Amino acid sequence: MMNDAPGGPEPSYSTDRGHSREYITLRDYTERLLSEQRAYFERVGTDQRSYFERLLSEHEAHHDRDRDANNRALAEARERVEQRLSALNELRAEVTEDRGQLVQRTAFDTRTEAVDKDLKALREDIGSIRQELANQRGRSAAYAVVLGLAVVLVPVLLQFLLRG
Repeated sequence: MMNDAPGGPEPSYSTDRGHSREYITLRDYTERLLSEQRAYFERVGTDQRSYFERLLSEHEAHHDRDRDANNRALAEARERVEQRLSALNELRAEVTEDRGQLVQRTAFDTRTEAVDKDLKALREDIGSIRQELANQRGRSAAYAVVLGLAVVLVPVLLQFLLRG
């Protein structure tokens, strides 16, 4: 509904209170809110300043507790990180020490190649020695056969010649 004042329609603001709608000015609205606030503080038995100071001190106390808890958690986290870093430093020292005891791959490969060459040469030498041994065994067998024939034939020839 419009209020027809001599200077034209006056702006109005609505607020829903319960089921009825009522149109009031902004000034009336703010005055009503302030009076309701004053009535509340009178009913509670305090003034606005002490009420807000109490709220502020509770808020600060709450944040102080949170800050203290966060600082404790941060200190514990720092301690755990320091322990982990200490363990990692010990591991790094062990790895560095172990690295000094290990053989480098290039040196290992060089020595392995030299050993492989020596092994190949030894195998060739063993093969030639076996060949020579087989040859000597063959010669020895031939000498034994010749000697055996000589031992058998010489007495037979001597008897044949002496009788003859």
